[in-house]
Amino acid sequence: MSATGTCTLRKPGARNRVRVAVEAVAQARPRGRRWTDVFERPAFLASLLISPAVVFIAALVAAPLTAPHFLATAKWAMASVIAVHAWRLIPFAVVIFLAGLASIPKEVDDAAAIDGATGLRKFASVTLPLQLPIATVALLFGIVFTATDMAVVYILTQGGPPPSFSTEMITTWSYKTGVESGSLGPGAAISLALLPVLAIVSIAMLVFARRREVT
Repeated sequence: MSATGTCTLRKPGARNRVRVAVEAVAQARPRGRRWTDVFERPAFLASLLISPAVVFIAALVAAPLTAPHFLATAKWAMASVIAVHAWRLIPFAVVIFLAGLASIPKEVDDAAAIDGATGLRKFASVTLPLQLPIATVALLFGIVFTATDMAVVYILTQGGPPPSFSTEMITTWSYKTGVESGSLGPGAAISLALLPVLAIVSIAMLVFARRREVT
């Protein structure tokens, strides 16, 4: 959060994770204390600061399993990659949603309370419509981060397991073709294929968010 009150959204790196975590804790001002706060913030900070791929691999090394072989079978390898990506992106989405909840005017809550809206009805009629554009942006960031980051897949499976290579991504395919095989031209062409796909997805989601925006 800058001095002017604007929030800069970046892909969480090593320094960014620490900065975002500190700002999230500093900005969080819950209405009253709850016993669950003792567990919520440590869980949030742990998943934001600790590298998800390292945690997953360390867990398998510390408690090796005879079956199923999570990274050696097509079905479980994909599930493992999805779980690690979720661990990585959920804290980032939490920061966005916290900022969105903080931006809801108090007058809107007061008006809903006067109209008798409480609990689930208030969430469905007030909170959810106001959060829908923010949820769309969070989903868009998640798609872009996942599609352009090859680190998780390469560390866990390197696009495998063979022969199906069920976790292969465009980024890992481009790296193998351009760097490992030395074919820089085809590797660059493969990576450029992401550009139109992400552009179309981004435009479609932003148009959807604009149409559903509550004014």
